[in-house]
Amino acid sequence: MTELAWELFKIWLLLTLLALSCCGVGWWYYRQRQGIDIGDDHNVQYRYHVQAIYDQAQTMVGYELLLRSFDQSSQRWQLPQRVATFPLTQMVAQLQRLQACLKPTVKIIALNLTVAQVADFRALQFVQWSQSIIGPQRQLVLEIDAVAIHVLTPWQKWRFKRQLQRLKMSGVAISIEDIDATKRTYQSLRPLLTEVDYLKFAAGAFKKSADHWLDLTLGDWQRHAKRLGVTLVLAKVQDGTQDTLAQRLQIPYRQGYWYSAPQAPLGTL
Repeated sequence: MTELAWELFKIWLLLTLLALSCCGVGWWYYRQRQGIDIGDDHNVQYRYHVQAIYDQAQTMVGYELLLRSFDQSSQRWQLPQRVATFPLTQMVAQLQRLQACLKPTVKIIALNLTVAQVADFRALQFVQWSQSIIGPQRQLVLEIDAVAIHVLTPWQKWRFKRQLQRLKMSGVAISIEDIDATKRTYQSLRPLLTEVDYLKFAAGAFKKSADHWLDLTLGDWQRHAKRLGVTLVLAKVQDGTQDTLAQRLQIPYRQGYWYSAPQAPLGTL
């Protein structure tokens, strides 16, 4: 009986050591991953600047939030140096600061995230946190750059799609921005389009000229989007010609300097 008890004790001790080792490895791995709980230089001043989003009736319906840091030497706001690994906690803090300025009529809040930030294993916590700040009456949209998606391998793209599916279960909308007129872009994005709510196009990318051939026109994209139930946004609209194009194609949302420039939030937005 004593021998049996000793054997059982050794088995218990082995399992205990194995469990502690797993906990230690998990703790180390968690601390090494970039994301929502990794700090930044708290001496740097950050702010969200906003650019308005308009509907077909030229009514302001939302804002794209553009993160900026204040450069002491030039006394100007600029892009943060580490955009790709910018901590999600800082983004939440700046969103909280901005929330009090938003009018009830603002229905869409679009946040720019990198592929790394969206793929982070704490991204769902960030989404839920942000949704609680802006309130259920507003749609949170995560905007991801198309260029960053191009470089993903098929395996990475599959994992990224799975992450988008998980995030969308929380009610967040997904937007892919900076889409151009090339077939390469369409082929690259096609595996993800079933999980996308908005496609944002740079108006200048669809300007025809003698040396600029368009593989896909905005009308072509519009047909693909309609089939998938995706909403189009025309961004970087700089002049009346591009605005007329948006009106003629009945693109639901538009954005750019023709309507309003990015601005620092002062008072009520």
